[in-house]
Amino acid sequence: MTATKRLASMDIAKFFAIYFVVWGHQYALFSDLAKGSIIQRIIYSFHMPLFMLISGFFAHSALHSDFRQLVAKKAQHLLLPIVLCTLLEILFTYLITGSMELHQARDIVVGNSWFLKTLFCILIIAHIALKITRTPTLACILSCVVMFILPHAYSLKLNYLLPFFWLGYLLKNHQGGFELHVKAITVVALIVFVFSFALLYKGFLDISISSLASSPMSIISNYVTATAGCFTMLGVSFVIDHYLKSDTIKNVMCYIGQNTLEIYLLQTIILLTIIGNLFSFNTNIVVEDLLATAFTFVIILFIIYLAKIIDRNKYAKLLFFGKI
Repeated sequence: MTATKRLASMDIAKFFAIYFVVWGHQYALFSDLAKGSIIQRIIYSFHMPLFMLISGFFAHSALHSDFRQLVAKKAQHLLLPIVLCTLLEILFTYLITGSMELHQARDIVVGNSWFLKTLFCILIIAHIALKITRTPTLACILSCVVMFILPHAYSLKLNYLLPFFWLGYLLKNHQGGFELHVKAITVVALIVFVFSFALLYKGFLDISISSLASSPMSIISNYVTATAGCFTMLGVSFVIDHYLKSDTIKNVMCYIGQNTLEIYLLQTIILLTIIGNLFSFNTNIVVEDLLATAFTFVIILFIIYLAKIIDRNKYAKLLFFGKI
């Protein structure tokens, strides 16, 4: 498989990851989804680990660059857009609801685009660990152990997602072997996921020494379910790239996958803040699942259109997406 097709497969995986993120946020619109559906529980069991794994896969050049260059570049690319998006979320929430209490503003500041904050911290941690150990495996073990012991490292799911970042990084190093056995890996991963999700998975639990001592099986089931879900979707992405005959469908999926940052940033404002505060639907869980599935694609296409408009102005592109 050529390098281009390999990247296409990962772009398809990124498509699934961002699609699941936007789908999961449909609870802002649909009342029954806010209570949770089986589809939503499945998505939430692995979609952010999948995003972090993919981030680790593409992080090689960043982690082997100069430290100051890494910090400056990723601060611009990941943190700068958060500032504007956070301010816009506070503004629109106030304009639509007519109120903005201190605790609301604090929750928005902490929670807005939280994954990007976590990714920025993980890139710094991984870079330092690689400089100290000079071996990816040792860097993975050292950083994961430190973040497990460190108090409050569960903030923004930092210690939970760090192993998935390293998993993606190491997958890049062994990509040929994964592709060689991708069908078998996908089948095994799917079986493990179904078994683990059905019998073991109870929902996410913050990772800490106390939670490991009190609920070890819950912690283990989180990692097993998420890892199996990640490899299932990676396998599905490789199969789609290799066997799907429609280039149009693959190109659309890849294009969406290549614009995950824009979609992730804008969907919080458009879906959760604006549409979520203006509209609410209450039918039944089956209908809402179907509507959410279709509406997710509509929202994504609208955001891509909006992002293209923003890209026309260099200042707006910098502030919204950290791009020059």
